[in-house]
Amino acid sequence: MLWKNPNPLPRTVWGETWRILVAGLFGALLLTLVSVDSSSTGRHPAEWLVWLDVGLGVLSLALLPLRRRYPFPIAMLLTLFGFVSVTSAGAGGVALVSLATQRRWLPVSIVSVASLMAGFLYEGVRPANDTGTLGGFLTTLALGILSVAVCVALGFYIGTRRALLASWRERAETAEREQASRVAEARANERARIAREMHDVLAHRISLVAMHSGALAYRTDLSRQETSQAAEVIRDNAHLALTELREVLGVLRLDNAPDDPADAAVERPQPTLADLAELLEEARSAGARLTATVDLVASRECRSRCPAMHFASSRNWSPTPASTPRRSRWRCASSAARATASRSRPVTAWLLQVRAVVCLARGWGSPGSPNGPSSVVAR
Repeated sequence: MLWKNPNPLPRTVWGETWRILVAGLFGALLLTLVSVDSSSTGRHPAEWLVWLDVGLGVLSLALLPLRRRYPFPIAMLLTLFGFVSVTSAGAGGVALVSLATQRRWLPVSIVSVASLMAGFLYEGVRPANDTGTLGGFLTTLALGILSVAVCVALGFYIGTRRALLASWRERAETAEREQASRVAEARANERARIAREMHDVLAHRISLVAMHSGALAYRTDLSRQETSQAAEVIRDNAHLALTELREVLGVLRLDNAPDDPADAAVERPQPTLADLAELLEEARSAGARLTATVDLVASRECRSRCPAMHFASSRNWSPTPASTPRRSRWRCASSAARATASRSRPVTAWLLQVRAVVCLARGWGSPGSPNGPSSVVAR
């Protein structure tokens, strides 16, 4: 028996309100009909019995919200109220419907039989015109059976519909979990494939670096130009290996948890202009004497302050498209800091709307710079 429901369904204020209103109106209607019938027969009950009827009806409405937590005790108690109170019949019917939604025959049968008995006993307390006749008995029995059958059928229908919706919800959740499992498995397989490809690509690049490095180690008869070409091959392959490694690691990152600390450990966040102070501090710790100035200016004013401005082409540098602007700004600041690493020179950075400018006067660059520009502008 359902003495206490451990998992009652959630309820809303309006859902409880309209049920209480319907039960109260139905009980008031029955009380009015009984009062009219008593007046027509001249059998007026005692005044205290009328007040008891109304009081138990109000109490049944107050107990009605507890039917979800205690379905069987509340339904049985409201049925017992019906022995002397017709006003509580509406609340008793709602409680019987709520009990029938659990679809357990034993408690429903007990409350149903008690409801039929309550109808006959109330006839003895408030007799009607045909009380004591066979027709009156059959009428009371038929109305009692019909009302109980309607309440039980409605409760079983609601319970079946709830169970069906719950099964559909469970099937949908199961399908979602299976789909997520299949997606995770496919992602893991794809990452394993990418990892194998990464191993092959890096092995090729590193083998080229090792081969040319070994050639430089024992070929002492190479000319200066040949040595420079071999060094460029080593540099390009090492740079390509690092670039491809970063791209593959970016693919292997977790897509669903970008803020996960484990995900952040795969690839360090790209440096921005907020890290300019850290870059300059590293240069100062290496022995450079730098004076940094950061200002917000317009493009025309920037060009007037730095007339000898050059644009870096960076032909040998190909980062991923998503990180190009951030790496360009960092390369710009790094180039300027390295250019003044051996001298005490001021470094001025202007932050525009779409570009970062690091401007140095012409002639401040370090001797032997391969590209020659003493100031760099990165879009």
